[in-house]
Amino acid sequence: MSERRKGWYHVKDENGFWQCAQWNGYAWHGVFVENGLDDYWQEIGQRVPTPDEPWQTVPVEPTHAMHLAGESAYEGGMSEYPDPSSMYREMLEAAPRPGGGDD
Repeated sequence: MSERRKGWYHVKDENGFWQCAQWNGYAWHGVFVENGLDDYWQEIGQRVPTPDEPWQTVPVEPTHAMHLAGESAYEGGMSEYPDPSSMYREMLEAAPRPGGGDD
C-alpha cells in the first residue's frame, strides 16, 4: 500500500508529457496502469491542491498584480505598522489561478 496521499498529482507519462492524474489510495484513476503500479509514470511530481484545501499554489516570484495588491494593503493600513497578514491575504487573492488567464 502506498503512503501517497489521495488526490491529484502532476505526472509525466511514458512519452514525456506532463499531465494530472488522480491517485485514489491504491491505483491511478482514468489511466491504464498495469496492476495499479506506478510503472506507467516516468516521474510523479507534486500533489495539486484542491479548492477546498487551506493552501494554494502560487508563483515563486510575485506577479505585478500581486505586488499591487500587497502595496494597496500596505497603504490602506490604519497604523504606522502595516499588518503583514493582511498584505499576504491580498497578495494570495491576486495570485494567478489555473485557467484564469492571469499573468
